[in-house]
Amino acid sequence: MNKSRLIVILSVACLSVLVGPVSAEIPNYAAIRGGFYSPQSHDLDGFKTGFDGEAAIGHYFNRNLIGEVGVGYFKTDFNGSDPFASGNVKISAIPVTVTVKAVLPLDSVELYGGAGMGAYFNELKYNAAIAGVGSASGSASDTSFGFHLVAGGTADLSQTVFMGLEFRYLWDKASFNLPGGTADAKLDGFTTTVGIGCRF
Repeated sequence: MNKSRLIVILSVACLSVLVGPVSAEIPNYAAIRGGFYSPQSHDLDGFKTGFDGEAAIGHYFNRNLIGEVGVGYFKTDFNGSDPFASGNVKISAIPVTVTVKAVLPLDSVELYGGAGMGAYFNELKYNAAIAGVGSASGSASDTSFGFHLVAGGTADLSQTVFMGLEFRYLWDKASFNLPGGTADAKLDGFTTTVGIGCRF
């Protein structure tokens, strides 16, 4: 599902809730978040800060406990050049995660912290040129399992619509099968996102 279709679906869902009756307790929500991913592993030294995004659906078990399922995307890339070689490497991942959050409600603001895990569908793409040897390009993929910690907060814009800020640290190790052998890469890093959501 592309980003524009996801935004339309969430917008329609929010509008349908806004025009309908509002319950005193709204147990579910949907949210989209966007921001950046900053790799912290030494395996990714020289890789740039890249995009991070997520679509999530959550459920309030009570006012102080949330369960959330999310599907995201993050990427980072490396560009290097010297007199003998030049190349570009891009690493991206699609995490499918489950998170449990402990919530502190403060009137129209909620603060939370939590932890989770998920499956990461990782991909590596490369394009390199070496003087006197030639060029090589290709891609490799890997599925791994990782963990994360989250902290953040939301502020209500209405009884159903809210905005949020979330910080996450993730641990994920990918193993890519390349022509010259296996390349292991820890994708550990920070993500910082802002988002908007609606309760239903």
